[in-house]
Amino acid sequence: MYFYLKNALSLNFLFLLFSCAGMMRQPLPIEKRTSDYNIDSAKKKLEIYQAVKFWLPTSLNSHNQLIQAEDKDSGSLAGTAYIPCTELPGSSMAAQSIEFQYKAVASDKRLKLTLYNQRIYVPEDKYASKEDNIFNDDSQVKGVKTCLDRIVASLGDSIK
Repeated sequence: MYFYLKNALSLNFLFLLFSCAGMMRQPLPIEKRTSDYNIDSAKKKLEIYQAVKFWLPTSLNSHNQLIQAEDKDSGSLAGTAYIPCTELPGSSMAAQSIEFQYKAVASDKRLKLTLYNQRIYVPEDKYASKEDNIFNDDSQVKGVKTCLDRIVASLGDSIK
């Protein structure tokens, strides 16, 4: 009887330990996975809109969701994009990318860009779990910000 009680307590302890470990890998709040940028330009709204629309497929990994919504009259574009990111802690160089959704709204002399729902994308990694694709610490946020700042600087150069 003592042997069974000891094993039952050990199993309960292990269950509690793994439950707590799973709770620690919660994604960071959406505010930490959203970045807003305001890019100044000397161009008019339509020129900025056209420059961004040209820049997107030439600078980002293109796929069928790159531009999901566009409205020329309001100067807005929205979609999903991927960029390679080697600045992530523990990244295996070219293996990791950042996936994010974006909304770009052009106005005269300014582009407002919001990059949201950011996540780590590991293509076809059968060993990675869904939890490996979320940001769960500030060091990952810093690495992602470095990657996003680099791509936004490139966009800024294209609309000046």
